[in-house]
Amino acid sequence: MRLGAVVMGGLFAGLLVGAVPATAQIGIGPIGGISLANFSGADKDVPGLSRSGRTGFLVGGMVDIPLGAVSIRPEVFYVQKGARYSDSGGESGLDVDYIEIPALVVFGIPAGGIKVELFAGPQISFQAKCSLTATPTGGSTAGQDCPSDIIKGTDFGILFGGGVAVGSFMAQVAIDYGLTTIDAEADPDDIRNQAIYVLVGWMFRLN
Repeated sequence: MRLGAVVMGGLFAGLLVGAVPATAQIGIGPIGGISLANFSGADKDVPGLSRSGRTGFLVGGMVDIPLGAVSIRPEVFYVQKGARYSDSGGESGLDVDYIEIPALVVFGIPAGGIKVELFAGPQISFQAKCSLTATPTGGSTAGQDCPSDIIKGTDFGILFGGGVAVGSFMAQVAIDYGLTTIDAEADPDDIRNQAIYVLVGWMFRLN
């Protein structure tokens, strides 16, 4: 995990420092939206319980670095992930929030006054918050922090999707897929993060 973080950090630094043309109009801006999260992996289900997703939010910022026909777009955002498990007795939830850092390669396709964008890239996520919730049928929700040894503090994945840009405004749909289990036990189950993001953003170009 630590080696992966170092390699990813070096990639970001190299892209930002060494690969920007002198004439590039670098863009910056906010991005945010809805996170429709769930778990994937062979051990994602619990026998006897129904699994459903967690709807949360995503908010952060982005930098866009044009490189001819493509651009490099590092992003940093806070995102809510997790899943719900339920039966006739009620519902329990595992809520895990992350600071997520994707490094995207973006392909832009002009179509009149609209630009269609396709993007993909690796990401690293750092756990910001983890909580367990329980809601008995007909009762109120109670929660507590996760024990420190059940969920990994770092996650790796890929982010890919597409959208449209009209002037400075952007709208996107992205798929976030975890590549490693989030189970921190010595003999971990295969439980991975996955999410669909519905996003909007605003890009300011620096002259």
